[in-house]
Amino acid sequence: MFSTATKSAADATKASAENDVTSSIRKVADRAQDTAKHLRDDAVDYVSAKSDKVRSLTESAQRNLKTAADRTSSQIRANPLPSALIAIGIGLVVGLVLRDNRPAYRFR
Repeated sequence: MFSTATKSAADATKASAENDVTSSIRKVADRAQDTAKHLRDDAVDYVSAKSDKVRSLTESAQRNLKTAADRTSSQIRANPLPSALIAIGIGLVVGLVLRDNRPAYRFR
């Protein structure tokens, strides 16, 4: 039905098209792989930076808490009686706030 030259030209066109498609697929795959690598690297950098920030904030909070605890301890040692009275007052206030206001069940 088709001549040999036509079949040969069709086969050559088909081979060229397959080669072009294969080449395009490879290019797309390479781009996707490069993009994924860049995204992964960016994510690692971002997480690392945030991790460093959290670590820094945690260390700062620990230092501040230790300083506050040391100051409180010094104040208590320097003023034991007022410190005890303050602690008793705080205990009373917390007790009043947390106490159960319902009347107790009474047995008859």
